[in-house]
Amino acid sequence: MIPAAYYAYRRKLYHVFGLMALLATSLFWFDAPTTVSPTVSAYLQWEERLFFTNTSKLPLVALTLSVIIFLFLLFYAFWQRNVWYGLVVINAGTILKIIVSIAFGQEAGMASIMPSLTSLLIINLFAWVLYKRRPKPSPPQ
Repeated sequence: MIPAAYYAYRRKLYHVFGLMALLATSLFWFDAPTTVSPTVSAYLQWEERLFFTNTSKLPLVALTLSVIIFLFLLFYAFWQRNVWYGLVVINAGTILKIIVSIAFGQEAGMASIMPSLTSLLIINLFAWVLYKRRPKPSPPQ
């Protein structure tokens, strides 16, 4: 996601679409892990039941629309060169993912907390470092 956000910032639309296509097909170029922790396995089974084997297609439609809206807001923020709005979108999207996972997945949804918070910590730390390294404006004379 970070390279796609970077290309949105640079306003290279074909690069953004290309990276999203690579991300969407990445399932096919990585081998399945040989061992999966029981909590992750339970979470993946919960997601499969909710989105694919459920008789109602509402959760799958809601997920699809949520992802499209999230990506639009994220790339629009960076396209407008508003890094802070982009950071707000990333934080809000991650927190909403955690809330939905816990609310609907109960115990299985707890498996999403640590990876989500770790990603959020890394992204926010990266943004903070960039903020601290930016050139300071010179005082008016």
